[in-house]
Amino acid sequence: MTDRIHSLTVVLEKNIRVDDVQCVVDAIKMVRCVSEVVPLVADGEAYMAESRAKDMWVPLIYDFVNCARDHKKHQKLKAFLESLK
Repeated sequence: MTDRIHSLTVVLEKNIRVDDVQCVVDAIKMVRCVSEVVPLVADGEAYMAESRAKDMWVPLIYDFVNCARDHKKHQKLKAFLESLK
């Protein structure tokens, strides 16, 4: 027996004004099997999560790109990133 999916989460590339998002909501509602679409207002918690993610990932990516010449550092960072999968 296969698993059943009850919902999908869609994350927008950037915050969209509430009056500009209606066309996106309407388009998603046109997809087969969509029952409801609920826009969520961006708040301080969402901003903090994005900020923390950038603070954590940008330096790692920068280090990964810059340590390509140092094979030992490259392997260590690559193993760490693989462990996050």
